[in-house]
Amino acid sequence: MGIMMNDPVGNSRYCFTPLVSYIADTPEELLVTCMCSNVSPVTTATRDQFEDDFHHPLRKGLSTITHIKAVMRSVSPANVSEFSMMCKKFNLNGIHEPSWQEWALSDPSSFITPEPLHHLHHMFWDHDLQWTIFVVGANELDFHFMLLQVSIGYRSFKDGVSTLKQISGRDHRNVQ
Repeated sequence: MGIMMNDPVGNSRYCFTPLVSYIADTPEELLVTCMCSNVSPVTTATRDQFEDDFHHPLRKGLSTITHIKAVMRSVSPANVSEFSMMCKKFNLNGIHEPSWQEWALSDPSSFITPEPLHHLHHMFWDHDLQWTIFVVGANELDFHFMLLQVSIGYRSFKDGVSTLKQISGRDHRNVQ
């Protein structure tokens, strides 16, 4: 939906406010994009394809809307259990009216923005650090962390980092 606004010269223009960014963690991204938990909210990859060596195509909002409408043609959203079962076949979570469907020029694959804590810091911990431990070795990496000078405001890891189990986002940043 647009709105009439005046440009700098005084002419009336029909203007649209784009949805540029929506910062969310993964569960909220899935909720906004109407997807189940076993798929990517922004690409067509499913859980089994997350480790593929190629970039999957973006999940377009138009295809999501098309799938929702196809389900709604066969089952009413009022019949919750049957509607949910049909939605699962298309990897949908059961939302039948996405908040962004009437928003001109909006597409979840372009406006979903990763939240730094969950996407960047966890990615470092789950992937980059684990790769480093595999390549360098846990003992060698822990030895280097034990040698680091303690800095005010940062946690020291006197026993290394390879055996840490439950740590906070602050610890993720300190290791980085």
